Amino acid sequence: MNNLNDLIRIWCLLLILVACNQDDNMDGIPDDATVPCVINSVSVIEPHKVNTRANTIDGDSIGVFLTDDVAVNGAGSTRKYSDRNNCKYTKVTGKWTPIDDENTVSLAEGVYANLWAIYPYHADKENGLDYTDRTAIPLKSRLYSAAKDLCYGKGTGATDADETSFAQPAGSKVPVDISFLNMDHAYSWVVFRINRHLYTKAAKLSKVKVSNVLTYTTLDITNGTYAGNASTPEPGIAEKVDETIPELETDYVEVGFLIVPCTLESIGTILGVADCGMKVDLTVDGDVYTLGIPRSKLSQLEAGKKYLIEITVQGAHGIVIAPDGVSTMDWPAPKEASGDLIGEATIHTNSVLNCFWS
Repeated sequence: MNNLNDLIRIWCLLLILVACNQDDNMDGIPDDATVPCVINSVSVIEPHKVNTRANTIDGDSIGVFLTDDVAVNGAGSTRKYSDRNNCKYTKVTGKWTPIDDENTVSLAEGVYANLWAIYPYHADKENGLDYTDRTAIPLKSRLYSAAKDLCYGKGTGATDADETSFAQPAGSKVPVDISFLNMDHAYSWVVFRINRHLYTKAAKLSKVKVSNVLTYTTLDITNGTYAGNASTPEPGIAEKVDETIPELETDYVEVGFLIVPCTLESIGTILGVADCGMKVDLTVDGDVYTLGIPRSKLSQLEAGKKYLIEITVQGAHGIVIAPDGVSTMDWPAPKEASGDLIGEATIHTNSVLNCFWS
């Protein structure tokens, strides 16, 4: 029995030794031939942050992906990178830092890699969704939350935005600088701006449901391709809220949604409005008010676009869209200028960068 136990112990030790000698970064490349790269800067648009200074972003995290550049290295190369998926880098005292050795992304001499990143970081298995496949990042339509938003981008050179393939320079141990700049929004941002007219009840808004949209798909962050782009009437997105519509008609409450980009197919006529592409149900004071938005006003939801839909709850007529109540705009793009970072975005960078939004 003792001999059997000894054999089992030896076998387990051998397995551990083999595992330790297998570099999870590369195939056919010894550990000591690699150098951790440096994430120099990251720029993303954060519409939830208004009048925010750039020095308040420590603690933010990104997920970094690395894959072998087969086009450069050759399909038959014996020295190549194994995929690195969703390695967590967190900004600490102004620098993007891997949370541990397992999450460190490294490069080898003469072996080229491509990198991508998502922001904010999502755990590998988050709420039943898998964020470890760069070709199938999950997107789920939901109530707007900064933590649930998702931007993505390809790694570029710190001084050359056209540089997208990286290897450690020969004979050098100086880390390669990589940036993720102008990351694209994966979602559409739909905001319902709700006021009231001749409505005398408490005006407690408890639920918003958006129907005939795409509720789920996946995104290939290496090329920006979505697995699906057609809307479906149900199940829609139903979210509980706790808001009160202000009494003054000039005031309003806003409820935002992250919605998967899609083409809004016609769902017919809703309460006399023909060729509707979106249906909205508001629960106010326990009553459900339904609104159809015609495709002449809104026919698609594009990634990186903000859609502002103005809705009025009326005393005797349910809810209506304001006369010019559907507007579309780009989420802001970063600009360099003197002054603080103010507006609806934040630039993440290791260097000092003062920005503003116009």
